[in-house]
Amino acid sequence: MKMTRIPRVSATFMRMVLLSYPVLILPSGNPLYRPRPLWQELLQGKEKSERAVGCDKAPPWRIGVAFLDEVAEQPAVLRELIEFYGRREGRSLLTNARTVAGVSPRSYLFTGMGTSEHAPHAVADRLADAASVPVVIRDAGELLHYGLRTVNFHDTVFAVSQSGESIETRKVVESLKGHPRLIAITNNPESTMARLARANLPLLAGTEASISTKTYSNTLALLALLPEALTGREITATLGALEGVAGQMEEWVETRATEARAAAEFLQGGNAITFVARGPSMAAARQAALTFQEGVHLHTCALTGGAFRHGPMEMIGPDSCAVFFADSYPAGDLVRRMAAETASLGARVVLFSAKPAESAKTMTVLLIPCPEPVIFPLACSVAQELMLEQMARDRGLVAGEFRRSGKITITE
Repeated sequence: MKMTRIPRVSATFMRMVLLSYPVLILPSGNPLYRPRPLWQELLQGKEKSERAVGCDKAPPWRIGVAFLDEVAEQPAVLRELIEFYGRREGRSLLTNARTVAGVSPRSYLFTGMGTSEHAPHAVADRLADAASVPVVIRDAGELLHYGLRTVNFHDTVFAVSQSGESIETRKVVESLKGHPRLIAITNNPESTMARLARANLPLLAGTEASISTKTYSNTLALLALLPEALTGREITATLGALEGVAGQMEEWVETRATEARAAAEFLQGGNAITFVARGPSMAAARQAALTFQEGVHLHTCALTGGAFRHGPMEMIGPDSCAVFFADSYPAGDLVRRMAAETASLGARVVLFSAKPAESAKTMTVLLIPCPEPVIFPLACSVAQELMLEQMARDRGLVAGEFRRSGKITITE
């Protein structure tokens, strides 16, 4: 009897089929409503542009689809976090974290790797001011090998890892097992870190396979709650501000994506990008420097405005590319002026600005209305991720495709 060979269906194809339905059942079992296929919506502009220039073959919809899909899911998972921590269950977890953190600790020590190390920069100064407690942020690998002996029971330790299994951060938690003030922030409540810590604050970001997007934005959102939560103050106003950001994220996905694409194309041709910010916006600069290395394969660095002035500005010229993040505070005005000065020297500049700013021949402005500096990096997240995807695509790369490592780093 002749056997008929059944064609093999790729995982990518099955993903596209699933994304064509209005409801996606996440691994947690929660339905996420989708009024229209996200891959069609997000790639529509790219397909039109390719047809306009007479491409002979179908648009490469496979490129970056997983990454773009996860970018587009950010408003929904952010709202899930807002809803959870607005309910009794989430508030009880925050109350428990406050109890574990204790009264007047010697320090709040945040440790993590990559995104998990960068995100706490958004809230460090606000938390230190609200609690009158110094905030320290440490690379988990450096803390593990050089700094653990300096940690004592008077320090409140926040171990941050989306997987709860990142090798260096997990080893820190294992070394501090039994520490009375150890709190984990993870996306996996069954992870090693979540189980060993005295308290775990879940990120509720759902499954993430690509470069950090949903876990980054939900980490920023959860951290934004800590200044009030750890000092016994009401978090309702912060939850409302986060809801406003979720709406902005939707605007970037649905109506403003072309602005991010244009900004990306404005920077094309450069071999390196310097990301500059001050204060809480350093979280955005550090995250962008990391993810543009991962996704666009460019040399990058993240500098404060002061550090950029003290030396690196000497190299600025027509071959330079720089991205600035300027919040609504007076220090943000310093960043806006520095961006304009950098552009006047011939560099190609993209400015993420919380206040209106004037574009120039060599500077394009992405307006991100946001009165609160602590959540400004969160408000910038989708736009900078759409920029990343476009730049990767234009360089023939798959945004979010890991070649030499994986989503979870298991080797030091």
